[in-house]
Amino acid sequence: MIGLIISACLLLLITLLLSLRLYFVAEIGDELKFYAKILFIKFTIYPEKEKAIRISDYSYKRFARKKRRQMKKRARALAKQRAAKPKEPVAPKRRTASDLIEIIKLLLSLFKIFLPRFLKHLRIEIARIKITVGGSDPAATAITYGIIAQLTAYLLEYLDNITNIKSDQNTEISVDADFISEHTTYDIHFIFSLRIWHMLDIGIRLAYNYLKDKPEFAISERSENS
Repeated sequence: MIGLIISACLLLLITLLLSLRLYFVAEIGDELKFYAKILFIKFTIYPEKEKAIRISDYSYKRFARKKRRQMKKRARALAKQRAAKPKEPVAPKRRTASDLIEIIKLLLSLFKIFLPRFLKHLRIEIARIKITVGGSDPAATAITYGIIAQLTAYLLEYLDNITNIKSDQNTEISVDADFISEHTTYDIHFIFSLRIWHMLDIGIRLAYNYLKDKPEFAISERSENS
């Protein structure tokens, strides 16, 4: 009975973990920001965080310790290099045109599997799209405003057709023209998300089809190496 309860708890825990969503947030404003988030954990992808400068990092003791570590590492590398026996150079095998064709076919077949599954599972949340078109020439500003407004409408309609797009009453979508300002400003906030089991599903399908359709030259090279 206890073993059954433990198994049920483990199964429930695995199900909960696989159902978690991984979020990728893109913010376009004065600068581009892109980060990933799962539960309360956030990973900044762009821009990279600047390392904090600490005075203690530049002390004489730390510098001397770092220098000693580098010298020991270099000495170990030299000793390993001297002890190692020189290997006979092996001429790399040149790929033929048929090999390249096989690689391209494999990549295309994997892409055909990846794209529909990815778009099926991907969910896009529009938090905010605010674009204010400005410029020094009012006529050019009006033309640019019309182009951006149409492109925004087409983009949203296209995303709605190919994937799951979500917006609510609080979502602000606006494209305006400001004939006084000389600059165009953007305030765009998109959230892309996938569940963990979605990514696992895509990965398993890609791995299975790769192993099934692996090029013949890769199989022959592996058999020769073994």
